[in-house]
Amino acid sequence: MHLNDLGDYLESQFEYPVLAASVRDQIGDETIDSEEQSGGRTFASILDSHTDEEFASVNELHQTILGELPDEYIGRKFYDDRGSNPEMPRDRANTDEAESL
Repeated sequence: MHLNDLGDYLESQFEYPVLAASVRDQIGDETIDSEEQSGGRTFASILDSHTDEEFASVNELHQTILGELPDEYIGRKFYDDRGSNPEMPRDRANTDEAESL
């Protein structure tokens, strides 16, 4: 499954509130694919630290899963299309902008 489909998938699979144990029982072997990693992560492994938790809504479950995913699922780190690269020193960023004018 692609990460973009996660919210709709979770909404269609469960009635809320839902227990983490029910999620693991029903879809634990399914995987969420990563662009950088083959095989993906299973729902069971993602929710491993949420054994007795109850999710009141699809949004709560969705956010919990997103929060547990490793860095390879988030795309380009520190990407911001609204400003300079945060890893680049500010004076270097300003110099680059001035040179491009």
